[in-house]
Amino acid sequence: MENFFDRVERVWPQGRRDLHWHVLPALATETVVLGKPYVGITLTQGLHKVIPEWMHCTLVHAIGADVDSDPAVSAGVELLVADVTERVKGIEPFTLTFGRPDIGQAAIEAPGWPGRQHRALVGHVMAAHRALWGEAHQLSPSRYPHISLAYAGEGAEEIDVMGLKAQLSDIEGPQTADVYVDRLHLVAQRHDGGSITWQPLAEVRLKGADDEAHIDSLLAV
Repeated sequence: MENFFDRVERVWPQGRRDLHWHVLPALATETVVLGKPYVGITLTQGLHKVIPEWMHCTLVHAIGADVDSDPAVSAGVELLVADVTERVKGIEPFTLTFGRPDIGQAAIEAPGWPGRQHRALVGHVMAAHRALWGEAHQLSPSRYPHISLAYAGEGAEEIDVMGLKAQLSDIEGPQTADVYVDRLHLVAQRHDGGSITWQPLAEVRLKGADDEAHIDSLLAV
């Protein structure tokens, strides 16, 4: 496998808090159900297990939209959230189902479906970013819904991928987990070369969940 954090370091260096939009599991049971069957795999040497608190389904990473060093970004968050709120206000809440994980080149990730609703949210978020900041930031959309259970790190090149796949094949049953999507989360997200964490900035709720977007403090954690 390939070190995920080395891969992203060039465009997203350690410690820089870029804007990310996510769908987040609302209940601890959702993440526990998703990750528990695969703990033996995700604790493999060379992998960094994602603890339930930090499991996420990305919509868009605005590469370089750094809330700490770019005053235009921190000043524009409220306008961005207002635009996304307007664009998604007619979308009904839905459920994403996440299945058995795949062992990829840089992470172990559980794929989700339906992709169509996820891609619609991605499109709205990207349109709002471009309407506000044009091409000032490189937007990295998630092409399909997924939640990573572990990221490859230092020593990943020594991982026995075929052995991991054999372990995965021994886990019986469909092992699906549902995540109810009634809001989008805007966060200031960073990595430290081994884990990904964030500070919540705002929530944008879908139709019927609420009429208002909730803007949190931009104070650093």
